[in-house]
Amino acid sequence: MELSNCKRCTLLPSLGLLPVLKRLIIEGMDVIEAVGYEFYGGQDCFPLLEELVFRNMLNWKEWTSPTRSEGEFPCLYRFLIQNCPKLLGQLPSNLSSLKELDVRSCNAMLLKSMDDRASLANLRIKGISELTCLPMSMSLPSLKELYMENCNGVLLNCIVNLTSLTKLRIRAIAELTCLPKSFTQSLIALEILDIGYCNDLTCLWEEGAEIEQSLLPFNLKHLSLKQCRALESLPNAMMVQMDGSSSSNTGMLMLRLEKLEISGCDSIKSFPRGKLPITLKYLRLADCQGLGSLPDSDSDTNSNLHLEISNLPCLYSFECCHQLPAFLKRFAICGCEWVESFPEKMLQHCTGLQSISICECKILKSLPTLNWVSNLVELSIASCELLKSFPNTMYQLKSLRSLSMEDCPGIEFIPDGGLPLSLTDLAFLDCKNLKFLPSTMYQLQSLQRLWLEDCLSIEFIPDGGLAPNLTDLRLDCMNLKYIPRTMDRLTSLQRLTIPGGALIMGLQNLTSLQELTIEQKLPLDIVLPSFLASLEIKNEENLKFIPGGLFQNLNSFQKLWIIDCQKLQSLPMEAFPPSLGELYISRCPLLKRQRFEAKGDYWTLTCTIPNVEIDEDEDEDLMFEDLGAC
Repeated sequence: MELSNCKRCTLLPSLGLLPVLKRLIIEGMDVIEAVGYEFYGGQDCFPLLEELVFRNMLNWKEWTSPTRSEGEFPCLYRFLIQNCPKLLGQLPSNLSSLKELDVRSCNAMLLKSMDDRASLANLRIKGISELTCLPMSMSLPSLKELYMENCNGVLLNCIVNLTSLTKLRIRAIAELTCLPKSFTQSLIALEILDIGYCNDLTCLWEEGAEIEQSLLPFNLKHLSLKQCRALESLPNAMMVQMDGSSSSNTGMLMLRLEKLEISGCDSIKSFPRGKLPITLKYLRLADCQGLGSLPDSDSDTNSNLHLEISNLPCLYSFECCHQLPAFLKRFAICGCEWVESFPEKMLQHCTGLQSISICECKILKSLPTLNWVSNLVELSIASCELLKSFPNTMYQLKSLRSLSMEDCPGIEFIPDGGLPLSLTDLAFLDCKNLKFLPSTMYQLQSLQRLWLEDCLSIEFIPDGGLAPNLTDLRLDCMNLKYIPRTMDRLTSLQRLTIPGGALIMGLQNLTSLQELTIEQKLPLDIVLPSFLASLEIKNEENLKFIPGGLFQNLNSFQKLWIIDCQKLQSLPMEAFPPSLGELYISRCPLLKRQRFEAKGDYWTLTCTIPNVEIDEDEDEDLMFEDLGAC
């Protein structure tokens, strides 16, 4: 049940008498100043209520609850109270089933009145900057998740004994320079620590000879630091010395750390001395203006590491870390505009590397040598404007299955050695100067998906033919004039996108084709494959009508999409097969929506096709569904 914005309501009804009510939201009741016994309606109230929300009650000042013996909210699991700034009364006390408490933008006195919450598992406090302490009687032995945002950092000093806490998220905590010892010493179960937008934070916790080992959360699995501009250092306990010992003065290690994310921390210039922990699986470094080097590594580093680098302007080259972690599994670098090249032997020991992704490296001129990465499965390059060539030995990558190039105008050709025979997925998108594919395309027996899109310099496909086992072919290049006549031998092809004109003759021989997209020109004498299920016609400037014979013998035809056909005036009403279940028309100004409504000349189509959608404008559409019974 939801009661919302009842501006003249002065008294809540006796909702506690509703015996099966499970969810109740009350918001925007601006006149209400008190909630009392009338809300409950007597004893044994709200017997099944599980979720209770009070939101935007701007003048609510007092909440009077029944006594404990009357058993209020016996099943309440989640309680949220938000933007009730004048409420000073005590929250209900007899909430034995409460697991989630969420208090946002309320008066600090509201939380100070809380008593023991032994059952609470999830606590969220947001926008209560005046709150500096919790009541001494408040104990949270079962708390597993704590979220604090826009609060006073002093509050952390009085939240202690959180021995069950596994997830801690902190956002925009004022005057927090480091996590206090009294807070961290009980975090023995903490697995996720996520700190963001704490502008005064300089370190996570104090590290020195006097610190006790028990003060640090050594069971961390996920550490995330975001937009902490003053943060200068990372925990020494995170790194391992070359002899296997800890870099911290305690001698302790974070032996379970699996995921480390650091972004927007401009004051961090380097990692602590030592190696990454062997448990680490994911490392992301992004938007750190001062970080000029990557962490050290050797052959003992984790065998399943994913490294992602983005927008590190001080990382002019990788010479400072001439070798990446030896058993790196995935490597992604994006937005590092000062990287011109990679060291020759950067990947020398990365024998387990399976994926490389490079994007938005504006002055990158060459790719790293790939001879070392014999197990590489995926290679993706995007928005590298000065990149002019592939490695000549790329054909030797016998495990490579996916190759994608996007927005790389410097690429004009593929090396003479050709492409790896292991490829199953090949895409060239918006590579404006790529002139042709290799003549050995027919040798790619494993290739199933080939996409060529907006490659303006491609005018033909090699005479040798296409990969014979393609299932998905997209030839969306406006200047393409010629393709091999052997295309009709692609008996496994299921999806095809192609420019119109003479290029699409012989489609009836593609016996497996299910989905066809035709752009720019639809030949009026085209013959479609008999098992075709879907047809999309796009960007046909001169098309005025669709020939009725187009749909002959299409017994399995289900979907027709027509997009951006500015001159299209009519549809073949009697020619559509009875199997057609979806008709979508977009940006065809002469096919007005009114023509598909009652008394329109296409009203019959609306009644017989289960799903008809006419989209006249980009931001406006109208759907007619299930009108077959007109």
